Amino acid sequence: PQTYIDENGDEQPVANDNGDPLVLNPNIEKLSNPDGGWYDGVVNIKYEIQEGGLDNMNNDLVVFRLADVMFMKAESMMRKNGNAANAQAVKLVNDVRARSFTSNDASGKYTPSTLTMNELLDERAREFAYEMTRREDLIRFGKFNDVWWAKPVTDKHYELFPIPTNIRTANPALTQNPGY
Repeated sequence: PQTYIDENGDEQPVANDNGDPLVLNPNIEKLSNPDGGWYDGVVNIKYEIQEGGLDNMNNDLVVFRLADVMFMKAESMMRKNGNAANAQAVKLVNDVRARSFTSNDASGKYTPSTLTMNELLDERAREFAYEMTRREDLIRFGKFNDVWWAKPVTDKHYELFPIPTNIRTANPALTQNPGY
């Protein structure tokens, strides 16, 4: 079990909300937690959580990052260029990567021939992990409906969300998206 040092300098076991020992391991145990509660396994905390914070934490929330703007510009340049990278698009992506990879090793840098649309999509997945952009990226790159990992083919109508009833009631000119 994991432990921490309390205010008296004593080692204490880390416990969950029920007082049970919290044991984390390096495996992904579950991909969802519909019932809530605690599970062993990998936990992602991308940004530090305010110590002692509860409901009204004072943590900053990333809404939009410069890296996203740079990737969007690179993507739009590639789409305008027949889905091929040019030197400027490559520089934008490499500049973002340079923040994370301090080595000057040329093997870690893209070139116009190695930066493909699929590679850009993969790079976005690495850069924006746990930032809730993947669904929109997959839709935009035409891959949302594909089979991947533990996901079967998805019906195309799921690319759009349903329009809530109260919104359609407030505006009778709106019609429900197909499939809902």
